[in-house]
Amino acid sequence: MTETVKLVEIFKVSTQYGRTDRRRLELYQLRDIYINPHHIVYFKENKKLGLENQASRLVEGMLEDIKFTRVILNTSGASNAQLDIVGSPVQFAEKINGG
Repeated sequence: MTETVKLVEIFKVSTQYGRTDRRRLELYQLRDIYINPHHIVYFKENKKLGLENQASRLVEGMLEDIKFTRVILNTSGASNAQLDIVGSPVQFAEKINGG
């Protein structure tokens, strides 16, 4: 059996708009996922999510300075899958390399 790695994904649940100011509010949640490290095409820091979290916590109780990693996975289809993982690229690399 292929070894999988357990990670925490942050994902957008919905986008809402304020009634009076029409500001966009994106709602996020966390979930555990398992990936096959052999399907990783590349990964990099998702600075946009980091900046959004600094401005206003994406998930209640989340630390302000937390980093996020965008992971691109190869699928058997015509396109790749994208995931956003809680943690820096260094932390992600350590996790997928068994550290």
